Amino acid sequence: MSARASIRLLALTLVTPLLWAVNAASQDVPTPPCAGKTVKYAQVGEPPHVKIWTGNAELADWAPADCTGWAPLRLLVSVETAGRFRHEGAARDILGRFAAISQFKEIFYWSHTRGVWRPLIPEASALAGFNADVRRKDFDVSELAGGEEAYYWQRENTPVGEVVYGMRVLQLSPDRMVLALENAHTVRQQRIKLFDPGGYQFLYFIEREANDVWRYYALMRSAAPSNPLIALIWPLLGDGTPSYINRTVAQFRYIAGIRTDTEPPAAP
Repeated sequence: MSARASIRLLALTLVTPLLWAVNAASQDVPTPPCAGKTVKYAQVGEPPHVKIWTGNAELADWAPADCTGWAPLRLLVSVETAGRFRHEGAARDILGRFAAISQFKEIFYWSHTRGVWRPLIPEASALAGFNADVRRKDFDVSELAGGEEAYYWQRENTPVGEVVYGMRVLQLSPDRMVLALENAHTVRQQRIKLFDPGGYQFLYFIEREANDVWRYYALMRSAAPSNPLIALIWPLLGDGTPSYINRTVAQFRYIAGIRTDTEPPAAP
């Protein structure tokens, strides 16, 4: 093992239990608002609350709520994010931030291993169909509002790399939006299969609380890579728990209309 890999393994060994301990008492299983959970949202101006479950052992008994539409999977990780933000307008305007695929390259997250702000998604494009090669201009909100599945491609600064997502609006009213994302194709790295379609999924629940105050809830889950060797070394390919925190906070900031590289980082 290289010196860098040894340092990363040591960091993961030391940091992950400490960060996990902060939230362990309040964590059971990921449960979205549609399942009747009382979510603890961070206050406006505060970083969103982030909870992380890692490994199938911690999630072995989790049967996703029926309202998610998710089937049980052998999981690598699940991340829950809950915060509040201010927005003058309707949910349709917020949906426009999901529709503006080309703007995803403006989302920055803090890399705690490098000590710099990096683009979370260096390249992204809306697609005219299921094929990653058929690029098009950004979606119009009206194209998404009807609930039809829309596809887009992105190259992200995660171990997943390039992925095509299917995006669908499940609910939309002036005061509420529910949106689902999942990988549409098998995800591979160097010809090695990582995930089947639907192995990398996101749910967003965004609703007005009062006047210009909105609540944001996001739930992500990733299936464990089907290749046993890749599943073993996968945690070493990323930055560990701080990376999950910084990436999900970057997504929250973008959707909330907050500059994504605002200091301080959520997990420096």
